[in-house]
Amino acid sequence: MKRFYTLFMPLTLITFTTMSPATIQPRSIHYLLTEQTTPNLINILPAPPKETDAAFAADKDAYKLGYSHKDSKRWETARLDSLLDYKDITDVIPLTKRFNTAFGTTISPKTTPYTYRIIQEIVRDQHLFTTPVKKHYQRQRPFVRYHHSTCNSIDEPYLITDGSFPSGHTTLGWATALALTEINPKRSVEILQRGYDYGESRIICGAHWQSDVQAGRLAGSIMIARLNAEPTFRDWVTAAQKEIATNVTG
Repeated sequence: MKRFYTLFMPLTLITFTTMSPATIQPRSIHYLLTEQTTPNLINILPAPPKETDAAFAADKDAYKLGYSHKDSKRWETARLDSLLDYKDITDVIPLTKRFNTAFGTTISPKTTPYTYRIIQEIVRDQHLFTTPVKKHYQRQRPFVRYHHSTCNSIDEPYLITDGSFPSGHTTLGWATALALTEINPKRSVEILQRGYDYGESRIICGAHWQSDVQAGRLAGSIMIARLNAEPTFRDWVTAAQKEIATNVTG
C-alpha cells in the first residue's frame, strides 16, 4: 500500500466545511492523530515468524490454500476488496462499498456524513500505525516469494517495495468493521464477518501471509482503542448512530 501512503501523508490537513448532521462538504479535514500520539506498534506487535518457525510453515500452507481459489468467485471478491482510491485520498467509497450490505445502508458523505468521516479517519490513520512496522521488518510478500501474480496486478509494482507485515488493508478493514459495529451494533455479526473476510482476502489475493493479516487485525483493534480515547471521535460515533437510526435495516 506504499502508493497510497506516498500520496496521503502530505495532506495531513485538508480543508473541510464545519461538520453538521445535514451536510459535510469537502473543505476541511483535521485528522485526530499524529505520529507523536500514535502508539509505536514495533514495540507492541509480535515480530513476523522466521523461516524456521512453525508459524511460517502455517503461513505457507495458508498461502497455498488461498491461491487455490485463483480465478474463482472468491478470487474476484478478493480483487474487489483490494481496491482503494489512490488518486483522491478523501474518497473512501471503494472501501465503504465493501461494507454497505453488512452495515445495512449505503455509506456516503451525503447520507451518512459522520460515518463517512470516521472511515476517512481510519483510512488515513492506518498509515500512522502500520508504516513504521512495515519499514522496520521489510517482510517479503508471498507472491514475490512464489513468483505468482496477485488478484490485482496493477498494485504489484508498489507492493513489491512495501513491507508485507502487518497488512495495511486488514488493519483498515478490521478497524472499519469495529467502528461500524459501534455505530450499528444490531448488525454486528454481519459487519464483523465482513471485516474478517476482508482480511482473509489479502491471503487469497496473494498479497499477504496469514501472520500479516493476524497482525493487521491486532493493529486495527489498537487503532480503534486509541481513537476512542479522543473526545471528538466519540462525538462522531454518537452523531453517526443518530444519522443511521432511521435508514439502516436490521
